[in-house]
Formats: sequence, structure tokens, C-alpha cells
Amino acid sequence: MSDTRLTKSAYARHRNVSRQAVSVMVERGRIATVDDGRRTMVLVEKSDEMLDGPQGGSTLREESGTYDEARTRKMLADAARSELELAKAKGEVVDAAEAQDDKDREVTIARTLLMQIGAKVSSQVAGMTDAREIRLLIEAETRTIFADLMKALEVDG
Repeated sequence: MSDTRLTKSAYARHRNVSRQAVSVMVERGRIATVDDGRRTMVLVEKSDEMLDGPQGGSTLREESGTYDEARTRKMLADAARSELELAKAKGEVVDAAEAQDDKDREVTIARTLLMQIGAKVSSQVAGMTDAREIRLLIEAETRTIFADLMKALEVDG
């Protein structure tokens, strides 16, 4: 086995991969290197054997592909996030938590207004004996409450 040495860039060209892929493999201890005093040099034959193994298949390209795939996934995720932010800015989508908060607030307003019916009609129905008149009074007050509710929701919405 000879003692051929190459720079990381030259070894990347030798393996037909990026210099970054070689650097990653050096950091992981998958490529043999030696420091010549000025820079780190790759021991070609030993590194080829470490990477190719007895079958001769390159694990460097596989791991480089994994990095490229991860980078592609990140770019796609960033693009999707940007599209979502744009759609939100255009008013095409809303934040689910904000929408739930709005609905909770609306239910609270409705509950508060509806709970006032008893207080508003109790003194009027106290002396009434006709069920029809009592029902009409409660229905009228309920319609008034719903009208007030619609006004409140239009102002807040």
C-alpha cells in the first residue's frame, strides 16, 4: 500500500463528491488523515479502503446523498413555511389558536347576554298567569338578546 496524500479538495474530486462531504467524513473518523505541518492531508489508499470496505461500494456518496436529501427537505419546508406566511398575510388562512380564542370570546359574550334574560323578565312574569303571555315575553326578550349579540359580534369581528 503506497502512501499517497491528497488535500481534502483533491480527495473530493478523486471520489467525485463535495469537499464538505469529505470534511464531514473526516470529522466522523471515516477518512484517514495526517497533518503535514501546514494542513490536513488525506491518506488516499487507506481512506478508500475504509470507505469502500471489502465489497468496494462507496459509503461516502450514500452519506453525502443523505445530506443532500436533508438539505432538500429543509428547503422544501422553508418554502412551505413561506407560502403559509404569505397566505396568512393575504387573509387566506388564520391561526388556529387565534380562531379558537375568537370563538371562545364569542361564546362568552353569548353566555353573558343569555344569562341576563332571567333578570330582565323575572319581575314582569311574577304577576302573570297566562303561559302564552309568559312564553311571548321570554321569546321577545330572547330575540332582543340575539340582536344585541349579533351587534356585539359585528363590532368585535
